[in-house]
Amino acid sequence: MTKLSTAVVRDELLPKGSKFVLAISGGVDSVTLLHLASQVDAKFIIAHFDHGIHQESQDTARFVAGLASSYGFEVFLEDTNLGPGASEASARKARLKFLDRLKQHGQIVTAHHKNDIVETMMINILRGTGRKGLSSLKSDETIRPLLSYSKQEIIDYALKSKLEWHQDPTNHDQKYLRNRIRLSYLPMLRQENPNIEARLWDVYQKMLILNPEIDDLLENICSKICHKKEDEININKNDFLNLAEPIRLEFLRHILAKNTDSKYDRKQLTQLSKFIATASPRKLFPLSKSVEVMMQRDEIRIRNK
Repeated sequence: MTKLSTAVVRDELLPKGSKFVLAISGGVDSVTLLHLASQVDAKFIIAHFDHGIHQESQDTARFVAGLASSYGFEVFLEDTNLGPGASEASARKARLKFLDRLKQHGQIVTAHHKNDIVETMMINILRGTGRKGLSSLKSDETIRPLLSYSKQEIIDYALKSKLEWHQDPTNHDQKYLRNRIRLSYLPMLRQENPNIEARLWDVYQKMLILNPEIDDLLENICSKICHKKEDEININKNDFLNLAEPIRLEFLRHILAKNTDSKYDRKQLTQLSKFIATASPRKLFPLSKSVEVMMQRDEIRIRNK
């Protein structure tokens, strides 16, 4: 593996543009990313979001502002007061909305690393993920130059470079699923398989290759049994029902992802597939507030309300 260095970040960033927004939390991962990026010839803006979950968060915001100043970078700070009872989902949603507003200033760059991938895979598996949940954190919209590096490699670099960072006290709070995975579940799994993280990483690498191939196959099926009309898509009912059940679910996931603004879990897709197999013509399935499925005699009609 290539040693963690400025070249790693430069090679990820420069082919994709010259202006970037670095999401800096103040922890060791993002502080290391900032240090590496500061040596790259590009324009950077620092973005920090204070969730207001713990008392030390304002100190961390000031710390990040000081870091940005020391590197000579402009900084965007925003805060809210989610409170100590905030869920992981609400914190993530608020943070992503903040970063989304900054996309006009450059492409978003985050400090996600290999351990984040493993933890996210486990979260998705526990929640009943589909195949896409096994290759998450890979995105064309967000640059993640540290994905191939472990947390320990990042810490080693930070210590060697004499960097300072803030520890987020919520990282040890096991009311959050990600923390339970990192602090409890993974240590137990290592007793059964000391290489569990490496095995999950292998699965991730394979799914990065397989998922686009599967998407192409699903698109090929769609080209044969679907036709689009204004704000709806019509699917030949008999052709759909001739698909094996696992393929039906993947097909529905693919079609809905392409043609609607919402994401649907396996339970919803299974219910929809069962509805299609049993419902009589003119019956409606309200998939969400904005999407409904209507059965016709020979067709399945999916439309945005």
